[in-house]
Amino acid sequence: RSQASFSPEGAGIRFGLLSIKNVGIGAIERIIIERKSGQYRSLFDFCRRVNNQLVNKRVLESLIKAGACNFPDSNRNQMMIGLDRILEKVGRRSTAHNQLSLMDSVITETESGAKLPSLPEFAPSELLLFEKEFLGVYLTGHPLDAWRERFAQNGITPIGELEEEPDGKDLLLGGVVTEWRVINTKSGSQMAGCKLEDLTGGVEVIVFPRLYATVKDNYQPDRVVVIKGKLEHQDEGVKVLASQLRWLESEAPRPLS
Repeated sequence: RSQASFSPEGAGIRFGLLSIKNVGIGAIERIIIERKSGQYRSLFDFCRRVNNQLVNKRVLESLIKAGACNFPDSNRNQMMIGLDRILEKVGRRSTAHNQLSLMDSVITETESGAKLPSLPEFAPSELLLFEKEFLGVYLTGHPLDAWRERFAQNGITPIGELEEEPDGKDLLLGGVVTEWRVINTKSGSQMAGCKLEDLTGGVEVIVFPRLYATVKDNYQPDRVVVIKGKLEHQDEGVKVLASQLRWLESEAPRPLS
């Protein structure tokens, strides 16, 4: 039901299709115009009815990952895995530019053999990363939601409270790394400046060469991390000089020592 731009719906606001990465106005107009003939019933029905030159495979993948293709009995993992087969069955390979023939247009999903594979949905953490990548924001949750209680139990300081902490204090932070900038030093080694964000705010963290060398290979955008470091008050705000850094997977965070 989404339009090109954000639109009010009841007490909320429906996300606009134009805000989805890789989805242009031409594709959106085609989707909306064709939808006037009837709601899309499935991914197969959607692919069969839209113009393949405007709504190509890249656009389809972006729509799926962003959560814009919500069809009954279909999850994003199923649609991503089954997309190539569906495009093949409706004569719409990513390299093809021909419109469907009249015979193709009346093929039913059962006759096409384009049934989606039986697969579980992506993990919640993966769905959130898709939202951040293709919508620019976390829409249905936040990667730290599952860590909120455990962070509090492990003595992790909320970033929003750092201004009140004394200069030079050693503290423990937990959050999501939203920026990671590699810095070349005069000596030829490398270090990093990163932006750490939690549910209360964000802070600049400096990762010096020795620590950087041990953690750089495991960096991934928006990965959850626990950092031990020293607080430094500067004219432009606070920074944290990291002494230890642990990328988190699924285990509960443990105190860094």
